[in-house]
Amino acid sequence: MEVQFPPIHKIPRTKQSAKRTRVNLASNTPPPRAQQPTSASYPWPREQEGEPIDLNTLMLLDFNCEGWDKETAGHYNSLLKVDILPTRFGHAETLAHLGIDEDVFETLQAMGIAPLRYQAHELYPDLARQVLATATITYEDSSAPSYANCSFSFMADGEYFSLSLDKLNEIYEIANEPRGVAVAKKFAPSNAFWDFIANGTFTPRKAYQSQIRNPALRVIAKIISNLLFTKDQTSKVTNGELQTMYAGIEDEIRASGSGIPIQKV
Repeated sequence: MEVQFPPIHKIPRTKQSAKRTRVNLASNTPPPRAQQPTSASYPWPREQEGEPIDLNTLMLLDFNCEGWDKETAGHYNSLLKVDILPTRFGHAETLAHLGIDEDVFETLQAMGIAPLRYQAHELYPDLARQVLATATITYEDSSAPSYANCSFSFMADGEYFSLSLDKLNEIYEIANEPRGVAVAKKFAPSNAFWDFIANGTFTPRKAYQSQIRNPALRVIAKIISNLLFTKDQTSKVTNGELQTMYAGIEDEIRASGSGIPIQKV
């Protein structure tokens, strides 16, 4: 005699349902254990952003090349412990009250970074975490990786995005041709330039922004450190920062007759 069992989770706990029925084990196979299906889009959409992702849920795939998986979800959970802060900008009104706003702007303009200094963007902390947690560089031909067949992929709000480096450069207005950018190891004007704006011989480990006499240059040193060298807290002046400041006032140095060596940055 065959006996079919209704799903156990739907049976109310009553005395009647608790009665045992003799079953012929040879002719009956127990129903397979129900498993929660996985989802390529899990864990988005989410009711509330900024909450940890449950790494033990069966909805989360072990590996997903075009979506979230346990590894990327773990990266996201780790990034929840990191404060996503905006790029620091000089306060225009404060600079105007100090009377140095024009000097700061003109110097940054000469460096070519004035738009970065004055163009603030709205901050989206959770989207930033999602992109950082899932960011991947891939190549169409992994045996011959190159700029031409390289793509940048990431997840945002449950959507998978993949952009070629050409498209990424177009969005951020970066030069199409790859260029090598480096700080000159031997910069002839270093000591004379530092003595001109501060005092003494330039030593990166001992050169502080507070030693710069001109208040506009002190502010510019901080802006350079924040914007170009991604420092959160700044105090010392590095070789690269000194060269960038030099580039901003190179015309004034040439006109001053100070004897500072001239070197193209």
